Amino acid sequence: MFGDSKRKYMSYWNMINQRWRGMLHKPLYAATYFLNPRCFYSENFSNDVEVKRGLRECMHRIILDIREYAQANVELDSYKQELGEFGSQTAQMTLNARSPVII
Repeated sequence: MFGDSKRKYMSYWNMINQRWRGMLHKPLYAATYFLNPRCFYSENFSNDVEVKRGLRECMHRIILDIREYAQANVELDSYKQELGEFGSQTAQMTLNARSPVII
């Protein structure tokens, strides 16, 4: 619509970037990024402190029982190491074919 004229579209581009920068640094987005197998198992996955902190913060908000929280941590280890169903041949084959929003 704007062609190659930066002058015409940069104000819109900057508004969009500003909005996304504020949203992407929230704990829920970090947890979603971590728990999306397509992202997590990719070579470009960034497992930095902000991602880990966001995941833990979301877990603390959602899982109130200490025993359930401990079990979730055990399951996270299986997820990270691709054990059980996470490492199955089916999971590996469909990693990039399935939508992360369809259960």
